[in-house]
Amino acid sequence: MRAWKLAAVLLLLTGCVNVSLETRGSKKKKAGAAPSATAPDTALAPAINAFAFDAYRVLATTQGNLIFSPLSIATVMASLTPGAAGATRDEMLRVLHLPSPPNDRGLMASLGESAREGGAAWNMANRAWVQSGTNLLPAFGSTARDHFEYDVGEADFVDSAESSRAAINQWVEQKTESRIKDLFPVGSINRWTRLALVNAIYFKGFWESQFEKRLTIPSSFHLSTSSTVDVPTMSQVHGLKMGRILGARVLELPYRGGNLSMLIILPDDVDGLPALEKRLSADSLGAWSSSLQQREVAVSLPRFISSKHFDLTRLLADMGMPSAFDATKADFSGITGRRDLFIGIVAHGAFIDVNEEGTEAAAATGVLMTRGGRVPEPFTADHPFFYLIRDRATGCILFMGRVVDPRS
Repeated sequence: MRAWKLAAVLLLLTGCVNVSLETRGSKKKKAGAAPSATAPDTALAPAINAFAFDAYRVLATTQGNLIFSPLSIATVMASLTPGAAGATRDEMLRVLHLPSPPNDRGLMASLGESAREGGAAWNMANRAWVQSGTNLLPAFGSTARDHFEYDVGEADFVDSAESSRAAINQWVEQKTESRIKDLFPVGSINRWTRLALVNAIYFKGFWESQFEKRLTIPSSFHLSTSSTVDVPTMSQVHGLKMGRILGARVLELPYRGGNLSMLIILPDDVDGLPALEKRLSADSLGAWSSSLQQREVAVSLPRFISSKHFDLTRLLADMGMPSAFDATKADFSGITGRRDLFIGIVAHGAFIDVNEEGTEAAAATGVLMTRGGRVPEPFTADHPFFYLIRDRATGCILFMGRVVDPRS
């Protein structure tokens, strides 16, 4: 459902983009109330948003629906920056649009408060597993615990890699209400893994104005100018904020409590999404949000469920932080005091269910730090190959052949 895939990514940006134009700013505090001890770091939200659109432009080249959580990805990657140094640190900060390693957890507390005020279910958790016998530098350990709220524990990746993988995946599944499973695939954690950092997010919010299930009926959805299918479509007429921009309309669907909302940007043309995606940026989204005005709107929205799993290793390297993934160049000496760690894998999974009652969404991001210099090179013979048998002393070839179909 190409015309609606923007809704999925924009949902997980709602905590960072100022789309609730009145409620957040106009909310009155109780007289005499003390200021929040966890006031949000104003530099974090714009940084996450800028990273979000950079990542979206790359991920949008994949086929089909798209759902990911820039908040989850940025949180884990940012938590590594206090342990990075030199070019590794500079590259990571540049890709994350951060002037320096963040050290304030106020934004995370604010997002949870915003969600729960409307009666939404919200859980955001960070956990780190350290190879038994690997000592984190006190400064990095305290930053992980105090500023990123990591629960830090030990694991035995050397002798029990597979059971460690299962335990980490089970933790992710539990924190996301079983919506994200098998974050780390078989073989991703091995005896060279030294540190696993994982973030998990779960959200379930209810529309301020829910759709009546009896009004949900099959309606046409145009996959392209030449292909149409029938899908369950929700509908309602309600006072909502809607705006018009060049070539598209913008609709805001608030969740209960008014702090969070979903923005939907619908191109005027059936095949107009690719052109719209090229215009996406944090700045353009801010301008489009400002076009919203209250009016009576007849909404028709398909019910949809979407999930995705990504290996973000190559994507993040290509976005401008290659050193972090290079065993010969990575500098994470701020983690253990040695330059023997690099990022082996960044795994990400996300889920969204949009229905008559509201939205359920979950995401998890995991980073595996690997000990450098001992990583096995992959050799997977899963396509036709040539072979020979030779005498090693003389080089004499005894047999030679090829395999194009192992079944015969």
